[in-house]
Amino acid sequence: MDFALKLIKLKSGEFIPMKFKDLYQEGLKEIIEAKMEICAPRGKGEKMPPRKVINIMEALCKSVEQSKGSKTSEPKAIKIALKNLLRKNPLLENRSRKSR
Repeated sequence: MDFALKLIKLKSGEFIPMKFKDLYQEGLKEIIEAKMEICAPRGKGEKMPPRKVINIMEALCKSVEQSKGSKTSEPKAIKIALKNLLRKNPLLENRSRKSR
């Protein structure tokens, strides 16, 4: 107990706010600034680059028509058509994997 009292007397003193450093807040600011550099928002005038838009129904119908000449059944032809469509558009492929 004596040791604790001596330690308190040694460390106690007048609080001077100018000498105080909030290390937690400084570290948090550094993390936020680093994340802001990585995920910098686009300016008001900047637009997203255009993407190729695929009409899914049209592509599916074309693929089904192509596979009608083969001897596969209709449901199997539709599955093949969807797989082909997903291979052509990786954005759709990622979404279909997430929904499974």
